[in-house]
Amino acid sequence: MASLLRRRRFLPLFVAQSLGAFNDNLAKTALAMLVLYGGSGRGWLVPASAASFVAPYALFGALAGGISDRDSKTRLLRLTKLTELALMLGFAAALLARAELALLGLLFLLGVQATFFGPLKYGLLPELLAEDELLRGNGLTEAGTFFAILAGTQIGAWVTPRVGGPAMVAGLLVAAGGIGLAAAGLVPGRPAAAPDLALAWHPVRALRDLLATARGARAAWRSALAISWFWALGLVFLSEFPLLGRQVFGADSGVAAVMLGAFTVGIGAGSALAGRLRARPASGGRMAATSLAVMGAATLGFAGLAATINPATGLTSLGALLTAPRGWALLALLALVAGAGGTYSVPLYARLQWAAPRRARARLVAANNVLNAGAMVGASCVLAGLTALGATPPLVLMGFGAASLGLVAVLWRDAGLNTAAGAG
Repeated sequence: MASLLRRRRFLPLFVAQSLGAFNDNLAKTALAMLVLYGGSGRGWLVPASAASFVAPYALFGALAGGISDRDSKTRLLRLTKLTELALMLGFAAALLARAELALLGLLFLLGVQATFFGPLKYGLLPELLAEDELLRGNGLTEAGTFFAILAGTQIGAWVTPRVGGPAMVAGLLVAAGGIGLAAAGLVPGRPAAAPDLALAWHPVRALRDLLATARGARAAWRSALAISWFWALGLVFLSEFPLLGRQVFGADSGVAAVMLGAFTVGIGAGSALAGRLRARPASGGRMAATSLAVMGAATLGFAGLAATINPATGLTSLGALLTAPRGWALLALLALVAGAGGTYSVPLYARLQWAAPRRARARLVAANNVLNAGAMVGASCVLAGLTALGATPPLVLMGFGAASLGLVAVLWRDAGLNTAAGAG
């Protein structure tokens, strides 16, 4: 894997996408911290900011995929990174001025930029790497993404509320945007995959055509559906951490923070591990099915152990959690869930890229992004319903863990698809 990081056909793209993930999460967290600790009283901006960043995937995902297939992905990559730098300059200025509504609007535009960037980074990997490098490339990409998410989230949470914090965050946003743009300029040029493609500009018609194209590439479509479960389950865990720490454990915010850190690091480590396994993209479904079984079982174990913890057990602080055997067992199970998530998602991304026809690869990646966003919205609705019915966080996690185990047989059977017809 280290050899890929020394090659121009991978390292610049890796740097550009990692810094993009870092900036997106630093910006989102900085806005949330400004609202929560700035005393404006606009608490509604926190959920609104999350929605404003995800909404563009549904609105513009189809158009982004079509443009990425019609034009040179390398040229579009540089254009999107230039746009990111411009938006970061605006975000930095609004952050220093504490203009919360302007920050919300800029976050929506960052979501638009991310929507157009997604099909490029995953669409370029199969054009820059050999088939036997795809799993390694995706493993490194996913690991870099999740470590960047962790860094952006933690820096935003710890630095923004401090004296001089907004200025430091503003400087980091602009610096990361500039370095990302410079890295994008070093990505080797690639010609357009489908220069004669006719674009559908109407959003509803474009989305309909996008999903129809995706369903036509059966193996890639099934991979995208399976990846969507990963994002749905991830959203469930991230949503339940604060409730688990506060309502079940009776703990302070440090416990939820360390669970978030263990989860994110686990996914990054699992992604890196998946890249080291010498599997071909065509066999990615079987690796994913095995990982899903581990993920489901570990989720049940984590939820079961969490259900035995309450304020009387004493795990109410980070120090108590890290000095108790039960606390370490809880974090170990959580890391196993997350690590299995990494070895689950990476081979599916590689299989999606390998099975997608070259002329439609970016559109299939865009369709995957749309499905992922839909799965997260659906998971949010299910969570809201279960919470309204009085389901506790451990019970919710048990339900999703059992559902994961139920999907193993489906994914294993689907892994036998002959994807040779979709390759290239």
